Amino acid sequence: MLANKEIIVLAAESRLKSLYREDDSFNFNWHFHREFEITLILNGQGSRLIGENMASYQDLDLVFIPPNMAHSWTSDPSKEKQKALVLQFNRDCFGADFFSSVELSSLSDLLSHAWAYPFAAAEKAKVLMFQIHHSQGVQRMIHFLRLLDLLQSSEGSKISLLTNQSQSDSRVQEQFNLIVDRLVNDKDIKVPQLATELAMSESTFRRFFKKHCGHSVIDFYNELRINKACLLLQNKKHDSITFIAEEAGFNNISHFNRQFKKLKGGKPSDYRKGYNP
Repeated sequence: MLANKEIIVLAAESRLKSLYREDDSFNFNWHFHREFEITLILNGQGSRLIGENMASYQDLDLVFIPPNMAHSWTSDPSKEKQKALVLQFNRDCFGADFFSSVELSSLSDLLSHAWAYPFAAAEKAKVLMFQIHHSQGVQRMIHFLRLLDLLQSSEGSKISLLTNQSQSDSRVQEQFNLIVDRLVNDKDIKVPQLATELAMSESTFRRFFKKHCGHSVIDFYNELRINKACLLLQNKKHDSITFIAEEAGFNNISHFNRQFKKLKGGKPSDYRKGYNP
């Protein structure tokens, strides 16, 4: 299923939308929109897919998502309500050149990528996000700027190889949504088949991907598959490493181990022990 484009209506008097979500479950709804998004999980656990990055989430999971990057959360079965606080805003929320001002130049890297943040930053962000949720006028803007300053100064981790720049064109967005959808849902998909589905030659497809993603399609695919393997290692403690490698799309266990060490810095078995001591 391809990502759906979501149209978000921001009130004319406020270009900053704060949404408190409380549901029985968060169901898979892969979508994208032209607004920036900051999502804080208040209660719940499960898995999230942002761009090509698949990872688990739990309480106080905090992420920043740039415009047009497809994303979704899927909660694990639970009797408890799933709760989240979501903040969405446009680049021109406080004027067309607001984020282009010299004073806000330090936010450039933040606004160009998807980020995940550690627990300590999420705790501080929670306070500011609730202040934004319950305030208006000048105080709302002040809390918002403090939140952005917190995010850009915290030690966040980039969680997608895609960037805001690579996702800015709607046609490119549609093509990348197709690519990620096929890579996520078909572990046997090959580059020639992807090229055919996008009506490109294989060489043209590889150049297109490198130009808009900044990485080769193979590097991108390996990142996606290793992220999926990490999620499986966290949640399927009784399955063999070989089985998990195959489920993630690796037919050769030696290749899987090499890629895992390259991207995660260690062995899959050691990674699993960190989540299942």
